[in-house]
Amino acid sequence: MNRLAIVDDDKQAALTLKDLVLEYPQEVAPKIEVFLSAQEFEEALDAGASFNIVFMDICLDENGEASGIDVVKSRYQSDIGTQIIYVTSFIEHCTDVYQTNHAYFLVKPVKREKLFEALDKACANLDQLSREALPVKQAGRLIFVPLHKIAYIESDLRKIKIKTPDGTLEMYGKLSEIMKQLPDRFIQCHRSFLVNLDYVQALQKKELLLSTGEEIPISQHRYQATRDCLVKNIHEGSLS
Repeated sequence: MNRLAIVDDDKQAALTLKDLVLEYPQEVAPKIEVFLSAQEFEEALDAGASFNIVFMDICLDENGEASGIDVVKSRYQSDIGTQIIYVTSFIEHCTDVYQTNHAYFLVKPVKREKLFEALDKACANLDQLSREALPVKQAGRLIFVPLHKIAYIESDLRKIKIKTPDGTLEMYGKLSEIMKQLPDRFIQCHRSFLVNLDYVQALQKKELLLSTGEEIPISQHRYQATRDCLVKNIHEGSLS
């Protein structure tokens, strides 16, 4: 079930947006939470709250010192599943939002049809992501880990470690068998590592630098193939 947040220091604007969201033909979330400051929102995240869709105002105080873009950078840079919808009164911020992953950009006063377009896009993204998951056996039960949340997978003897921004899941298995279940954006850059190319920030001489800050080794004989796959992924992403 989706959880939705509105982050805006203007209480009236936040409540107006909430009312518009409630007019959306489909229920996007059973509860919509409103936060009137970046601090309030981040405290909720620190306490364990999570949201599938976040409406983020770009200027979160009168002086323009608190930036919604900075909040997204610090909290969601490695999270490509949460749908960020930026909201602002200042059209000049439209280029700045491309520093982060986001689903849509809305200008205040928000128009109903534009809001619905934004929610259509966010919900479509979430629906597509929910269809892609890796089954993982955990304590006698089968859970499904969304592929977009897997940064990389490591093989350590017979143990498989699945690394996500939320933590590490472990199970027994073979990397070769896991590879058969994954789409092309996962590549084997090393005998012991499968990497999600969507998380790759830079290709270095002997490692891949991920947006999580981690470095994953590249074996010498897999370097060229890794480079070719990364270039192809970037090119296809620019066309989509």
